[in-house]
Amino acid sequence: MHLAFILLVLLGWGYFGFYKRPFDLLFLAYASATIYFMPGLVGYTNLPIGSGETWVETAVLPEAYGVFSLVMGGILLAAWLVDRTQTEAERPSAWVIGVPSLWVLWVALLMGYLGFAMTLLQHGNALNLPKEEFMSGLSRWYLLGSETAIMSSLLAFLLRRWGLLLLALVLIAVDMYLGFRNSAAIAGLGIFLLWFRQKDPSRLFLRHLKPLLIGVPCAYALFLYKQISVLIKVSNWDLLADLLTNGDTYLFSLTRSEPFGTQTILNETLRAGFTVGPAHLFQALGSALPFYPVFFGQPTSFNDLFQQRLFPGTDYGMANNIWAQMWSSGGWPLLGVFTIVYAFLLAWGTRQIKAQRSPVLLACAAHFWVYWAFYIHRNDLVFQLYIQRRTLVYWGMAVLAAMLVQEGLKQLSIILPVATDRTEFPY
Repeated sequence: MHLAFILLVLLGWGYFGFYKRPFDLLFLAYASATIYFMPGLVGYTNLPIGSGETWVETAVLPEAYGVFSLVMGGILLAAWLVDRTQTEAERPSAWVIGVPSLWVLWVALLMGYLGFAMTLLQHGNALNLPKEEFMSGLSRWYLLGSETAIMSSLLAFLLRRWGLLLLALVLIAVDMYLGFRNSAAIAGLGIFLLWFRQKDPSRLFLRHLKPLLIGVPCAYALFLYKQISVLIKVSNWDLLADLLTNGDTYLFSLTRSEPFGTQTILNETLRAGFTVGPAHLFQALGSALPFYPVFFGQPTSFNDLFQQRLFPGTDYGMANNIWAQMWSSGGWPLLGVFTIVYAFLLAWGTRQIKAQRSPVLLACAAHFWVYWAFYIHRNDLVFQLYIQRRTLVYWGMAVLAAMLVQEGLKQLSIILPVATDRTEFPY
């Protein structure tokens, strides 16, 4: 199974790299699956013991290889079908935003700076707290700051407002200093996707190998940063220098990374034959609706169900694994159905991104679908749907606020400056 999985991964990369096709969500999804299924390439996962300071290698089960192969095969098949059915000229979307995109960008930036300012006011010494302690008191102000940092980065890039992009990157830098890598990853992938959107379909490994190779060390830097972020926060430069000159640091940044932890969840779920039934999935679907927790309470996450049963000695909150959740909830049939849904939505999202002409809607689509393509492997259905809803809510807030400002200025008879929506790229 190990060798067969490696051959499948290589087959997929041969298709995505050498077949004449665009860089799209399906490419991102395949790259994400390769990263998160890394344990399948090396043949083992790392089982955390106690506080996570001790890790025990456990062999990847044949059933886990089956899950990996099903998901990656589904993505590859979806890409093949999209490439066979796409037309030369997709019908452009007729949706427009009744406010200049530049106004939305300014509002998103102001929301971002407000969010982080309020976060630091609430948590006085947040900059010096370890991430785990900071997370325990995380408020909606922080979420506002981190999500609008992504929003403003994508929209500033589309509009070629480089000064405003720099202001957005400052927000992302603050977020990383606090210990969070999410905004940097999603913004970076979104910008990559938007940059490639204007390129013609090509054999990517032959025509665009250089930018793709630049992405590899950037991605690895996010893995490495998790190992050293605490030392940067406490300004322990001597220990940081020791770590950076130790080869094990670079190895552990991968083998003790999030993918190895999340696939341990899958491995142990399969090993124990741990099943929970499908009932909690209906709560998960409800979490996509606004104000669901207010009326029905917090939905049950997969972590609530598995951690104490499968990892009773682990005294910190583990992540989730949506593929383990689907297998545990309905076995191989439900896992297969969800894989089809996941791949179908990737294909549909690819068409949506290609069709958008409004910079705001295009940036929003990139933000929304990159979460679905890349981030799904470390979440359960509850949190993934919450992220998707949260993304749309913050974009809606920014657009609505920009409309209110515009209407207010009109009422004051102030002549609005012309803000051109520029979707073309300077590359």
